Amino acid sequence: KLASISGQEEEASLSKGKAQFALQKAQELAPEKWEVLRDQGIYYKNIEQNQIKAITSFEKAIEQNPSDIESMQNLAEVQFFYGDLDYLTTLLERAFELTQKSGKISYMLTFAYEFQGNYEKMVPIFQRLEELYPEQSEYAIDAKYYKFLSDGSISSFKDLQEIVKVTETKNPYDERALKNKQMIVAMFDDEFDTYHSQWKGKYETHTASHG
Repeated sequence: KLASISGQEEEASLSKGKAQFALQKAQELAPEKWEVLRDQGIYYKNIEQNQIKAITSFEKAIEQNPSDIESMQNLAEVQFFYGDLDYLTTLLERAFELTQKSGKISYMLTFAYEFQGNYEKMVPIFQRLEELYPEQSEYAIDAKYYKFLSDGSISSFKDLQEIVKVTETKNPYDERALKNKQMIVAMFDDEFDTYHSQWKGKYETHTASHG
């Protein structure tokens, strides 16, 4: 096991060295080119883990190329940890406008809206995710759930109640998907004690595997 860990560390060190060499060569040839600035940002973000330098590089790349989706996505990932929700939301909305085929950008945008409590705007994004990934049934449930949270109507609740009862999700531990929605429905149906007795312990067992 120790030999395996040592081998992985050696491989990681070699990979870092190769990435650093490639970046230096690119910087020598075209230090201010947006593609180089994007790759520089990725290097700082993922390898050096210097998020301040990463932000600067990504912002410079986007300034040169306002359609640089990869820099926008990476910059948004960094900004999630800095708490500037207005900046984060604007960035992701811009990226979403450029490509509505990116599931990751769409999903990140739903989190930005959720942090702001802007549930109404989440609904069409989840509907778009449902179109992109029909095999992931939790997106259909999420669309109904956040519709209910946004308007609080009985009809929206009944729509949620119905889809929870008839849908099986392949991702049952997604905290934003089926289990949370089952809990909401159980509470409204006065069946929360039954729900709790069936669920108790499962969350702890699942999260224990995350280390």
